[in-house]
Amino acid sequence: MSEKTTDRVIEFVTKYAWVVCIAITFVLFVPKDAADQIGVSEVRSKYLGYLWIGLVVTGLLWVASAFRYLDTKAEGFFARRRAARKELDRLMRLEQTLGLRISSLNDAEIMWIKYCLFYEQQTLSAERTRPVAQSLVHKGILQEGSGHILDLPFHIPDDVWLYLLRHKDDLLPESERTDPRLERALQEFKKSLHWRT
Repeated sequence: MSEKTTDRVIEFVTKYAWVVCIAITFVLFVPKDAADQIGVSEVRSKYLGYLWIGLVVTGLLWVASAFRYLDTKAEGFFARRRAARKELDRLMRLEQTLGLRISSLNDAEIMWIKYCLFYEQQTLSAERTRPVAQSLVHKGILQEGSGHILDLPFHIPDDVWLYLLRHKDDLLPESERTDPRLERALQEFKKSLHWRT
């Protein structure tokens, strides 16, 4: 018998051991009058030793399967808690890292962020060789997409974008958003991302 088949047999036996255990318990402990009426008293007297052995074995298997089930559930619960804690730690570190990086951006890099926030878009195209794009990629604020080297999409990852949206009022205050000069400056910035022909 292969190892896989053995595992399946053991799993089946432990899974249904409680049914056999209850059946044996019933045969062993049903009152004598009821046992006579349903015809189990003869089986009980003839196979009493085997029934007790069966009760002990199936009872142990039942308890073992219950512990295995609880252990699996508990392990899953603790694994989910550990994963949630790791994710929370990751987000906290990301929040701190992005705060530091964004506070050190130069004017052109800030303009990229303002452009994306103003137009509510995560992607902006630029020539691959533009220093502002490459700097933001190296700082983890942008990801380089695929495309033509002269018009390559640069995408703000979702985690970074959510951070920017949470801090939108700090990065792009309402007074600045309503100023008509900002949109002109943003359009000029966008043009500067490509070599003029």
